[in-house]
Amino acid sequence: MKTNTTRLSPAEFRDDRILIRLVTRDGVPLQLLTDTGGGLVLTEKAIRKAGLVPDATEVVGNKTFPAVGLPFGEEDEAVPPLLVGGCPGKFLVMSEPRGVLEGLDGLIGQAWFADRVWVFDYIRKQFIYDPDVMAGEAMKDSPHTVPLGFLHNDQGSRMNSFPRIQVKIDGEMVDLLFDTGASIELAKDFLQRNASAYAGFSLNRLRLVA
Repeated sequence: MKTNTTRLSPAEFRDDRILIRLVTRDGVPLQLLTDTGGGLVLTEKAIRKAGLVPDATEVVGNKTFPAVGLPFGEEDEAVPPLLVGGCPGKFLVMSEPRGVLEGLDGLIGQAWFADRVWVFDYIRKQFIYDPDVMAGEAMKDSPHTVPLGFLHNDQGSRMNSFPRIQVKIDGEMVDLLFDTGASIELAKDFLQRNASAYAGFSLNRLRLVA
């Protein structure tokens, strides 16, 4: 009989976004937005707080960013370490962000979720990691399983771990990014300018920006 080894991660659900609390091996707490469709980002303020110094660079598009490793977690804990190709991964270092990352220490995305089994329980507000279930075996017999697709190269190797789902719209199959951190931002005067169309609409689930 399989022992229950699931780990309840130290997460906060804020407007249906999941924020994870990481503690570095030096005991410094950081709060990051989890995002299956995102990358790996730390703010300049966060690396100063953690006493980290960039030791590499990463190119994204036509821009070059400093990068740094973030030592945290063990495999048997609720917050597993960041591994990319079996090696410790790097976070891009960016200036203080606006939008959904404002006030947070950064973003932890697709590379951290890769090849692991997670439970996103929005009703109970629980974020759970199961280290003893193989990703390919999880819920394989469930009638509610939705397969995820990933980008592969010509040799069949996965190029990244951005998950894709397929939906049928008006009879046509459409590929979509499965993105748990996706958000919509509206200008502060949006509802005023569109009052008739959005009469009675609640602001609780929207973020309004200047």
